[in-house]
Amino acid sequence: PPESETLGDLTFPDGTPIYNERELSHMHDVKVVTRQLVRYGFALLGIWGVCVVGLAIHPTTRRVLYLALFRGSFLTVALIIVGLVTTATSFNWLFAQFHALFFVGNSWIFPTSDTLIRLFPQKFWVDAFVLIFGGTFIEALLLGGAAWLLLKRASPPR
Repeated sequence: PPESETLGDLTFPDGTPIYNERELSHMHDVKVVTRQLVRYGFALLGIWGVCVVGLAIHPTTRRVLYLALFRGSFLTVALIIVGLVTTATSFNWLFAQFHALFFVGNSWIFPTSDTLIRLFPQKFWVDAFVLIFGGTFIEALLLGGAAWLLLKRASPPR
């Protein structure tokens, strides 16, 4: 794949390639999936922004917005707790499910001797999952708290 050419050119001091073909293929797949997810994320953010602005403009629908943000934050916190518990108790299962969602077959499974696994061992991925879940948890708590305060200040529906 053209995107992997620079990685494919990397070699150890003895001239052997750092990455094998399976690793390069997987990194290409990761790049494609990441680009798609970023595009979808920006599209969803745009839709979300339009909805927020649309509900915030009219005083009569602001309570609906605050309530939706509060409930969405509550749901996010609950899902993140499930994700953190699953990471702590069944990381291998979670990692396999994550990859099954985005990649074909076992194209993401590598021997421990491969460079990708040596560069990014399981502990790296556990830490990454915890960091992402933890950051999202904090964001959801902050957004939920702000929505709750706004909801308390907003006049009740008529």
